[in-house]
Amino acid sequence: MTKSAYPTPKRVSFPEHEQKLPWLKVLMDAYLATDKGISEGIRREVQQGKSLACASC
Repeated sequence: MTKSAYPTPKRVSFPEHEQKLPWLKVLMDAYLATDKGISEGIRREVQQGKSLACASC
């Protein structure tokens, strides 16, 4: 397995703000789910020998 140039998605956390704003936790969870999906898509493309346009420069 080759090492990816892209970091593993991690959830951003703002504990104080998440306590005050209940919707913020849901938003951060949604961002993480999106980041994981994008990361998986990139992994599959790289596995097929493709590269991102921005990585080709």
